[in-house]
Amino acid sequence: MIAADVSLLSPEAVGTPVTLVVLVSLEREQLDLLNSFKRRIGTYPEVTQCYYVTGVTGDADFILVVRVVSMDAYVQFTERAFFSDKNVRSFHTYTTMQLLHPAGLLAGWRSRRAGCVLGGSQSPHRRAGIVFGPPLGVCGSGAPRAR
Repeated sequence: MIAADVSLLSPEAVGTPVTLVVLVSLEREQLDLLNSFKRRIGTYPEVTQCYYVTGVTGDADFILVVRVVSMDAYVQFTERAFFSDKNVRSFHTYTTMQLLHPAGLLAGWRSRRAGCVLGGSQSPHRRAGIVFGPPLGVCGSGAPRAR
């Protein structure tokens, strides 16, 4: 079953050429505080993907993909999203240098070969759930698939 058809737009074409991967650690992991962070982070248009990863990395509770027009814009984003939230203990930012594997292109070919289901999120502007964007996982054969 196909979950959705998606279009991959160049970040430059939509005015957000800077892509950052951000690891966010929370101070407390109470359910109400986790849910509050999930809801709040979904309101920022800069956040194109958000993964809840508690227990996976040990160093972060969330991994975000953030797209901005400049590093100055990212500084403003961090002030709104992280520094204003008393439950954010820390965040670590990784600046991407080059996109090597766009979601959905090679993934679709490999997924069909492996017999996996390929899909993506609904509109990137729709904030249903915590994953914003095309969430890809791994099939038993090592090929990406939609979750």
